[in-house]
Amino acid sequence: MQRTTSTWLAADLNTYTRKTTPSCEHVLIKFARADVHYSHGIRREIQLAPIIRQGLEQARIPLSHSPLLRIHQDFRVPGIGGQQLAIIFERARCDLRSIMGQALPIVSVRLIARDMLRALDFMHRQCGIVHTDVNPSNIMLVADSTALQEGQYRDTIDEMYALEGYLFPLPV
Repeated sequence: MQRTTSTWLAADLNTYTRKTTPSCEHVLIKFARADVHYSHGIRREIQLAPIIRQGLEQARIPLSHSPLLRIHQDFRVPGIGGQQLAIIFERARCDLRSIMGQALPIVSVRLIARDMLRALDFMHRQCGIVHTDVNPSNIMLVADSTALQEGQYRDTIDEMYALEGYLFPLPV
């Protein structure tokens, strides 16, 4: 099976600061071939983002507390094999697939499941969207796997988003 997307970690130079230690916000950039056959999923993400944003506004949920990752920008770029669509969204540490097989404390497992179910419930009830591709690759975690293994999930709960939004990230 041919990969249709790739995701890269990048530094957002718009947030770069030159204080005593230079720093900038990190984001994820997801690329997909722009032809119709390969870009359906990424196009759907872009189409549904305003619906989810409206749902957050109606529910009075600030973007910083959203259970879904936010889209910062989308654009097209030339690539090998033709045009590619790109989406820039907030950074996640890993997906659930990458930590499968690792022993996690039950508290971490319960909190991941709770957050994922809350995100799905929000999408369904508030936005009228049914996620049709829930799988470990689409469940993104902001807490890293070491924190999850050590039971530090509680300490990072405000930074964790259970459902990435490979299909449903949010625009900023």
